Amino acid sequence: MVNRDGSDHPTHGFAGTETDWCGAVRLGLLAAGPAQARVFNVDTTADAPSDPADNSCSVASLAGACTLREAVTEARAGSGDEIVLGPGRHQLNSELDSLSQDMTIRGAGANSTTVIRQPAIPGDQYRVFDVSSAKVVSISGLTVTGGDVTGDGGGIRNSGNLTLNRVVVGGNNSSGGGGGVFTISGATLEVTDSNVNDNNAGRGAGIYAAGAVSLTRSLVDQNDASVEGGGLYQNPTIGTAPVSVLNSTVANNTSAAAGAAVMATTTGVQIDFSTIAYNDAGGSNGSITPDNVVLNVFDSIVVSQKTRGRKVRSSCRKATRNLRSKRSCTRLGARARSRAAAAAARTPSPSPGSSAVGRYGRAPTRRSSPPATPPATARRP
Repeated sequence: MVNRDGSDHPTHGFAGTETDWCGAVRLGLLAAGPAQARVFNVDTTADAPSDPADNSCSVASLAGACTLREAVTEARAGSGDEIVLGPGRHQLNSELDSLSQDMTIRGAGANSTTVIRQPAIPGDQYRVFDVSSAKVVSISGLTVTGGDVTGDGGGIRNSGNLTLNRVVVGGNNSSGGGGGVFTISGATLEVTDSNVNDNNAGRGAGIYAAGAVSLTRSLVDQNDASVEGGGLYQNPTIGTAPVSVLNSTVANNTSAAAGAAVMATTTGVQIDFSTIAYNDAGGSNGSITPDNVVLNVFDSIVVSQKTRGRKVRSSCRKATRNLRSKRSCTRLGARARSRAAAAAARTPSPSPGSSAVGRYGRAPTRRSSPPATPPATARRP
């Protein structure tokens, strides 16, 4: 076969073709490839109505600046895009569009980057972030605060697959469930190295788990539920809602009724190598309350739980190999001890000589009464 240059060496293409390198390049230009993920660098903390998506994060009314709102608008038109926020308070004058595509939102650190609902507009209620169904969203390195809704999910409503890493979710309110984060049935939430604190709701003031939730090396602290589940409320409306708490601390949470720390309505709650301390339930069922289901608490510190202002005898229904104060966990009968021992055999023990508090989340500080203004250090991961 003679090539275009007159040579007879093998061609750079498919067998039986005369495609040279230039032809291959031309062919590549005609072939449709996957959309490339984009990075939008937010360069202002100001907020303004977004312009239509045009592949450029710029708002004409702000001299072409890239706002968080405009970046979300652009990311909603793509898939897998990343939004990078600089330090400062990114104040929202109205609710953001839902996060309706896969995306990543990354701040400069929870001490530096804050996304906050505009607090100066009385009666204007909205949450900070809303993750759409089946979307994969990662949020890291920022504080989510000021959300206030009638309904569920004051700070974040999660209908997709949400990851929070080194995030503070604090100072949010909802009249229904999930003052900090509300995760619906079928959705997933992974919280790592984060703080969920100072949130208020009817149920699940910190986190409402109707879907699967995992909490690792995190703090759930000083949340207040007007009904049940001050720290975490597990209640799937469809299917199951497995909840895992690992190397974390759940402390200083309150509820008017049961489950100041954790309220579980179905099986599937597992607490390992964690600290549950100083939670106070107004009802009679204690601070860690399984509603006629098995709740597993292994290798954890469970101390100083209260109900109606008094120390309680039964804050855990199933517990083994725990460091506990005298009245913090129910003493198990022989049959229950046998079942617990079998389960414990599948759970790794702390290494000899390890520090209990070091392995079991961070050491909690007892709160005698809710402070008027929580110290800034309590909000930081």
